[in-house]
Formats: sequence, C-alpha cells, structure tokens
Amino acid sequence: IRWSPKSRYALQKGRRMRMDTRFPILSLRYMRGLDDNFGDFDYQSLAFSFTTRFKAINGGYGNLSLFAGANDRSLPRSRMHIYRASYSKRNPTSLLTAFNTMRYGEFAADAYAEGFLSFSPKLKWLRIGKRFRPKLRFNCAAAWGMLYEESQDVHGPVDPKAPDRIYLEPGLALTNIMPIPENDNLAMTLLRGFGVSVSYRAGYYTFSDYRRDLIARLTFEL
Repeated sequence: IRWSPKSRYALQKGRRMRMDTRFPILSLRYMRGLDDNFGDFDYQSLAFSFTTRFKAINGGYGNLSLFAGANDRSLPRSRMHIYRASYSKRNPTSLLTAFNTMRYGEFAADAYAEGFLSFSPKLKWLRIGKRFRPKLRFNCAAAWGMLYEESQDVHGPVDPKAPDRIYLEPGLALTNIMPIPENDNLAMTLLRGFGVSVSYRAGYYTFSDYRRDLIARLTFEL
C-alpha cells in the first residue's frame, strides 16, 4: 500500500512523474512466506516507510526517510533485514540512504528501524561570483535492530549481529563544486553536480582507530 496525500502527477514520455513534493509518501508492505512447493519458509513480514522533503534554513531544503519492519519469527539470514552498507575501498561514492561507514554484511536483524536525514541551508557566503555556487549539506543516519530469542537455534554458532545499541553516522558534504557552465554544455552541466563528503562512525559502534571510522567520498547531484 502506498499513500501520498495531495500529490500531483504528470505524464512525461509515458511515465508518471510526481510534481508536488510538499507532502510525504507513506508505504506499508505485507509479505507471507509459504512452506510448501512454492516456498521454503512459513512466516509473515511487515515493512513501513516514510519519506518527505521539507524547507530548511534560509530557504534551503531537507530530506527525511524512515524505514521500519519486522518478521514474526527468526529466519535464515537471506530472509532477515540486511542493512544497506556501502563501505568499500572500491566504492568511491556516498549514498544518501545508505550507511557509508558500515561494512557489508556487518549487521542483520529480525526487527529493525533506520532513518536518514539531510538538509542543505542556503548560505550566501558560499557563493563566489555568478558561476560558482556550491552547496553545504548536513547528513545523519541512524539504525536500530534486534534479534529474537530463538535466533541462536536458527543460526547456530554463527549468530548475526544486530545494532541494538543504535548505529549512528553523521556526515557533511560540499556539493556542486564545479562552476556553472556559460552555455548549454551537457557534459559540464553534469560535472557541476560533483562534490565531496565525509562520514563518521559515531556512538557505541566506533572502532578504536579513527581512521576506520572516518571516510571521504565523492557525491553527485543532478
């Protein structure tokens, strides 16, 4: 089920495009697993999401995304919630709805909640001339999860780890660092969206070495 109150849409090249972003989008998803010839496990799962865009400081804007869900019992790892991690030396870019300092497969949960907040205030002192107008963006991501008591029976000695102490990741990004092109140059227009970001692994799950908690990435905005 997807609900977007007071939203307006327009058809563009056969695709329905959402035009009004003043109101949030809510969705609710129910899944049922079957333990028969068509499936491997008998279970029920519920997932909820909330996304919205809002006005920030000095006419800027912000984005908030919340996700939560749970299975009705402990299941093998392939049916658990796996947190979207993007930490890799081979991945040079950051993602707004992912944990940039979390390792792949580091956490999994039977019940979970996670949120991603970013906002970009309009700062006049960042504007240098007419062509150079970078944007400063503040980010914060958080995750929580839990394992059911019967998890040990399902997974055996290799029990997954859930972020039951709240995983926290603040960050800062400087986007649109390239100058505005003087003419309609598509390549330069796309390059203008590049930027740099820094994310830090904070809170209970930090490492003893700050170099493992801190990561710098490239960003891109259209």
